[in-house]
Amino acid sequence: MSHVTDILARAGLDFASQVVTLLGGLALLTFGLHLVERRVSRRLSHRFGWRSVLVTGWLGVPLHELSHLVMCWIFRHRIVAYRLFDPDPRTGTLGYVQHAYQRRNLFQIAGNFFIGVAPLLAGSLVLLGGLALLLPGTQPPLSTEAVPVGLVPQLSHVVGLAGATLGRMVSPSHLASWQLWLFLALALCVGTHLSPSRPDLTGALPGLVLLMGLLFGLNVLNRSLSLWPPELWVRVAAGVLSPLLAVLCVALVLEVIFWLTVEVIVRLTSPRRGASLGYES
Repeated sequence: MSHVTDILARAGLDFASQVVTLLGGLALLTFGLHLVERRVSRRLSHRFGWRSVLVTGWLGVPLHELSHLVMCWIFRHRIVAYRLFDPDPRTGTLGYVQHAYQRRNLFQIAGNFFIGVAPLLAGSLVLLGGLALLLPGTQPPLSTEAVPVGLVPQLSHVVGLAGATLGRMVSPSHLASWQLWLFLALALCVGTHLSPSRPDLTGALPGLVLLMGLLFGLNVLNRSLSLWPPELWVRVAAGVLSPLLAVLCVALVLEVIFWLTVEVIVRLTSPRRGASLGYES
């Protein structure tokens, strides 16, 4: 009995380390992107009208919805209805993908997770591609080298990659180039609609629960039979994931700058309270 308990305890520690390393940074960046995106959208729509959100939505929204659609096809979900870009001022929706799946099909259940987080994957890949095409040599390198395990070491590694990327982007040779400003426009449109919505995250939960259960089971099997070093694959996986997280971190920094700019513009263009009430000095 003590042997079984020891196996379960060790498997649980391995599981916790893997989840924190692979999903911890992604969760924090997603939360930050979501908060900034909501704040920017509210400020713009409140001051300049609902359609002001479409300045970035014309590109970001179709990419967001197309990523959901592609993942639905990959995991063989039935597409009920979709609109890649269909702004509706009554409901506030800009686009949607409605899908259905077989409740007993484990492959399709797992697909819910990837469908829900698809905008993060698609957006980061588009931004990585934009850097490679417009500003070659500035993108964080894709590497299979092992990186430290744990939330803090992983975040430190990702922030370092993001800082180096931003430093290369704003070098003197790039500041005067149209490529930098085109990439910033791309990052603005994509980054503003990058984070999954609340319904996206809710829909991803069944797949996440299934995948977490599978991962824990694999750890129990590994600790029982000693098939592979517990941290080996997660270090390599974190190394592959790091460039995507780094470009999401870059997108978050750019979105925060955009948010602060919007706040300044809103304050400068808002009528003064005294003037609106007819006061005279």
